[in-house]
Amino acid sequence: MRNANPLGVSAFQIITISLILGFTSPRSIIRPALLPLIAACTYSIALNAQHCMRSQWASSFGGYASAFLLIYIEVALLSRWSYEARGPNSPILHEIGAHGSAKKEKSSSRKNSRKNSSSLKANPREGTVWNRFCFGFNGMISFRDIDTPFEVKNVPHFSKADPKYVPSRPKFMIWAILRFLACYLVLDIIESQPPPPNVAQIFSLDSIPVFRRINEISIEEALTRTISSLIFWTMVYALLNAQHAFFAIVTVGLGLTVVKAWRPLMGSLSETYTIRGFWG
Repeated sequence: MRNANPLGVSAFQIITISLILGFTSPRSIIRPALLPLIAACTYSIALNAQHCMRSQWASSFGGYASAFLLIYIEVALLSRWSYEARGPNSPILHEIGAHGSAKKEKSSSRKNSRKNSSSLKANPREGTVWNRFCFGFNGMISFRDIDTPFEVKNVPHFSKADPKYVPSRPKFMIWAILRFLACYLVLDIIESQPPPPNVAQIFSLDSIPVFRRINEISIEEALTRTISSLIFWTMVYALLNAQHAFFAIVTVGLGLTVVKAWRPLMGSLSETYTIRGFWG
């Protein structure tokens, strides 16, 4: 897959995984058989993305392709998600409660599966091609399983004052577009800045051990390193939010996902003064 367009390969990978999750049974031979193809897509994207776009976007494309491969292994092969069960069918599954705590209740999982199956029979429209594709697509891109019994812990809400609040679709789209443009502008401004004139000296291999030469570091070097670190984390924050907003705009705009599935990617910056608040 050398010289393949990473955008086309990425679209093919996403559509293929969505179709597999939405239209195949949990024990279908198709799922393990297509694993090499999904892995080949990941390799092709990682190989060719750097030649088609900026380095930070290329690394993101490669990262997402790798994430989709790992999600496919977990969701399609290990947990064996299916449309009929609206979730995992693995015999080793521990049902996840509303607060993210594990409960060893296999019988409850079977009851939920039977309940979902009966609801499908009661309403045949739920089993349409579009709904099955949307289920597979959501199962692939929903890293946090928002608004499901399997939701991960500490996902921020749209409003801290009212956790049940969900903005309307037009309001959400406007804010997502503005957030994407703002983050992209920040990234573009940072990327357009010239490097320091003595960057080769400050960031040379001999300058890496900072604490060993604490008495040799000049005020200029200390300021440059501090500002560089702040710029790096600003770029990471803007890049992740730009990606989150972009996918939200596309998927909500096309009707593949609903607004409530796109709660904020990160919590308040005022909570980052502790390690748990920073990473949690």
